[in-house]
Amino acid sequence: MTIKRYKADHLSDTQLECIELLLYKDIVGMTHEEIAEQLGINAKTIYMWKREELFQKKLTERAVEEMDTLAPDLFIWMQKVMSPTSKYKESTQVKTAELIMKKLGILKQVSEVETTATIMDNRKQTVEELMKSYGIKRD
Repeated sequence: MTIKRYKADHLSDTQLECIELLLYKDIVGMTHEEIAEQLGINAKTIYMWKREELFQKKLTERAVEEMDTLAPDLFIWMQKVMSPTSKYKESTQVKTAELIMKKLGILKQVSEVETTATIMDNRKQTVEELMKSYGIKRD
């Protein structure tokens, strides 16, 4: 049996269902083989789909959508971590501050700004000093 290869401009219902299952596979504890079995396909098909540009694009889009739904909970958690009375280690607070600053566009990726290396040296600074140096105020 030969597999017909063609460039699709859309994903099948099975591929879309596969994407949904892949998003939650670690949460529900499913393997690629179990997903394939549930979809009635071969596990190799999933690996083949994951190499296709359109499938990768849709999987990434769905992952971003799911992350957006988690944003409010993540914001609440970050507030707890950054609280002056937080019981989290200072290194956790610094890493959280860095992630917030990256998301806000205040702190650029290593490839964009060479000074990112100095931020690593600044880990010994308190969270307040880091936030102050980037103009972020606590409420």
